Amino acid sequence: MSVEKITTISPITNKPILTRNGLSDADIQAIPETATRAFKFFRRTSLAERQQIIKKALKLLDERQDALGKELTEQMGRPIAYTPKEVTTAVMRGEYLLKISDETLKDTPGEAEKGFKRYVRKVPLGPVLILFPWNVRQLCLAYESLLTTQTVPLPHTHQLSRTCYPVWKLSYLEAIAPDPN
Repeated sequence: MSVEKITTISPITNKPILTRNGLSDADIQAIPETATRAFKFFRRTSLAERQQIIKKALKLLDERQDALGKELTEQMGRPIAYTPKEVTTAVMRGEYLLKISDETLKDTPGEAEKGFKRYVRKVPLGPVLILFPWNVRQLCLAYESLLTTQTVPLPHTHQLSRTCYPVWKLSYLEAIAPDPN
């Protein structure tokens, strides 16, 4: 049973545009288990596989920037002239993360010593909870997390209830990321 009803009010019209159920106690308790399953799945994928998922997700985001911009405008009240650019900026950040991921995630050589090969290997530790006040930043974090196989449950603001889920779905489901369940 849901603890609360969440209503998104448009700052443009001051009228409700969406009402949905909040999370139940069972939903909240399932988050760490779901994040752990996703982590265990994605840590078995190669960086190249994860990069392909993100490339496809970025392409889909770019293609839908106008629709997502309209959603942001309706839910935030920000002028439509700016909101598609926020999606473009998120895509650019994702592309940058892709560009540096091979170099950033490779082993770091250690000090040379005869008979030893020293290095630091970057390995994911497990699910991480990071709270951000803004959904576009969460989208970038989602890409970074998938590249490193970390899993990050993404909470979102009540005001952007319709935008966060479509972006999440677009990023992970429509980009042909396998269901970790």
